Amino acid sequence: FFLTPKPDSEIEERLSDTVQLLITLLLFSGATLLVAWWSADRALRPVRDLEAGLQRLADGKSDPALPSFALREFRQVASAINSLAQALTESRAAQSALARQLISVQENERRALARDLHDEMGQSLTALSVTAAHLERNAGRLDATAITECARDLRRDIRSSNEQLRSMLKSLRPHGLDAAGL
Repeated sequence: FFLTPKPDSEIEERLSDTVQLLITLLLFSGATLLVAWWSADRALRPVRDLEAGLQRLADGKSDPALPSFALREFRQVASAINSLAQALTESRAAQSALARQLISVQENERRALARDLHDEMGQSLTALSVTAAHLERNAGRLDATAITECARDLRRDIRSSNEQLRSMLKSLRPHGLDAAGL
């Protein structure tokens, strides 16, 4: 019985072994990647929960609704986020109270301005109107001194109205505010 060398058979055997080794390596690599992905996903789940809680705060909700975390570090971060949420809620409440107070102050200021306009300017304008109506009705019968007296009254009432208007404008916008950058 003779042995005859067959080089093609040896090459096929080596090639088959190499293919089997590559398939095993690919399967092992795939399994390793799958386990690594699953581990990373599981490890990063708390980070996604923290991110979702922060997004709820950014969306205007007052409660981040964070779960309890097993790791101490994540519990500390969650506690800090909850403290931030509480401070944000208090800040929003204070902002709302300030807005209501601002509206109240503006309404009081408008009422005071309307009252001043009615009381002070209304009287002055009525006096001007009465003096002008007297001149209009009696212009033909009045002598020069009476007309001069009416003109003085008109000038006095106009000057008084002008002073009242300046006083109201000054109380609305004091002169130094613009210079101070306010």
